[in-house]
Amino acid sequence: MLYEEMMMDSSTLLKFKLFKKIMFLGSQSYPIAVIASDMNLNYQQTVIDLTDIDKELAAMNPDHQSILLGGGKINCQNLSCTMDEYRYQLLKSSVPFQFILYFLNEEAPTIDDFCVKFYASRSTVSRKIAKLKRYLKDRHLRFTYTEAGMSGDERVIRLALFDLLWLGVRSIEWPFTVSEETADRLVEGYAKYFPLARTYVGRHELKFFAAIFYQRIQKNKFVRYDQAYNFLMEDNSYYDF
Repeated sequence: MLYEEMMMDSSTLLKFKLFKKIMFLGSQSYPIAVIASDMNLNYQQTVIDLTDIDKELAAMNPDHQSILLGGGKINCQNLSCTMDEYRYQLLKSSVPFQFILYFLNEEAPTIDDFCVKFYASRSTVSRKIAKLKRYLKDRHLRFTYTEAGMSGDERVIRLALFDLLWLGVRSIEWPFTVSEETADRLVEGYAKYFPLARTYVGRHELKFFAAIFYQRIQKNKFVRYDQAYNFLMEDNSYYDF
């Protein structure tokens, strides 16, 4: 299952696919009818979705020039953001994505509080996170609701949180309540253990990992002891063997 299919509802996913389609067309004047035909869509609904995309791009960038032309055509070269930026904009209104950020960032997360903050019923939340629940079940993880969160092997939880957030955000902005400076200090302290830290993207990925680990530890979510971790403690003034 593709990431977008798991994290977006059908209407949001359609807008993302339309954006992706017109980005690769690159034409200054392209018929909307051809796009609708290529994607097996209703023409009128395609116009409505393209109009929504245009409004969202204008909200993201005050200098945006409309993609809509007269005569049922669009200017594909007027897309004023990257695919990752637009996808992240869509994810900001995605229930599965926002639920993950909510229980990671909030001090005392509950499903009822999430429903109030995001104007959704419990049944709506359950329906919209169904695909994500199936994905997590394959990794022996599940959502909890009394205290909103995730249960299972803490190591796998942290990896899953990283995958789901990194693929959505990709360093477009900092989505955590812990400061970037704190995450940077953690990365500096442990970078020598990770060859990943030698690359530009790897450094950003480690910072995301550090933020997730820090916030899980702050909530007393600890990894079960394993002797394989001893190398992290042998030259560490916080531990005395």
